[in-house]
Amino acid sequence: AGAKDEAFEALADQVTRALNGSERVRIAWHSFCTAHGQTEAPKKNKTTAFLQSFLVTHADAFKGEPTQLDRLVSICKDVQRQSDWGKRAWYDFNKGRPIHMNPARHDVNSLVQFLTLLTQSTLPADDTAASQSLAAA
Repeated sequence: AGAKDEAFEALADQVTRALNGSERVRIAWHSFCTAHGQTEAPKKNKTTAFLQSFLVTHADAFKGEPTQLDRLVSICKDVQRQSDWGKRAWYDFNKGRPIHMNPARHDVNSLVQFLTLLTQSTLPADDTAASQSLAAA
């Protein structure tokens, strides 16, 4: 049972990472889960065979250049990773909104709104990571 659990966890992690990084994968996953009467949570009520089937039948979703949404998600995640200011700004931006804290769950307009808000913010004078993350964005 241990090897099966490890295989499942590895596949679930692979799917989760792909969902967090690719709009194409999220669209394919949604369609695949809907077609099979499943929820979209990668680990909820899924089997190793289900995850393997998705990875094999939708391999094309993992290819190609990042979409505009993928690039915005990556920028927002980088801002959060690189400074405490970025983390707080993202948390404050999402406070009171019915949106998930994961940037991959946001749409283009929401992410652009967040990045615009950042450019209009006053950076902490002593936080070089904040200014570097904003410059990179």
